[in-house]
Amino acid sequence: SEPLTTVEEWRKESFDFSRESDDVLIPVTSRAFDALSLILKGSDLPRIRNALAAMDFERSNCVQIDNAEEQSVRSLFFGIIQSL
Repeated sequence: SEPLTTVEEWRKESFDFSRESDDVLIPVTSRAFDALSLILKGSDLPRIRNALAAMDFERSNCVQIDNAEEQSVRSLFFGIIQSL
């Protein structure tokens, strides 16, 4: 499938999951899909930068409050998001 279609499907999945879970990773994931969607749509640079800044803000907040057991895997996730 097309990359944008894949991102939009996962974006919807993330939204649906956010109604069922209070995991602090969900807002970070949602913001990442928002940013990827804008990038793939060819949105203007200011919108993309704003989306990336919102994603980084969520990541930063999440890192401070995340107390999950499996830190190594979650740390990898945060690294991927930070790298975007």
